[in-house]
Amino acid sequence: MLTYYFSGEFESRHSLFNSGDKYFGTYTFNPSAQTVPHPDQTLDIQSEAISPLLPGNAWNMRIDASSVGIFYLEGTGGIISVGNDTAGMCQ
Repeated sequence: MLTYYFSGEFESRHSLFNSGDKYFGTYTFNPSAQTVPHPDQTLDIQSEAISPLLPGNAWNMRIDASSVGIFYLEGTGGIISVGNDTAGMCQ
């Protein structure tokens, strides 16, 4: 199992956050999960490496939103996409 920590700030406005609001989080995943080619040519592979079927896998995120205050998100499912340091969007 690997755990990654991430942080950043939003570049555009949404109903729950404003440009410049910060976010922080972690995701823990199984690096041996099967990978498949990614349909977006700017990314190399994707893997359903965060899955409720894989014990210990999870993600969480804290958003310091200036419009609604601090709130948290978490889950046990997700797809990890890997590219060559290309700019992208978190989904």
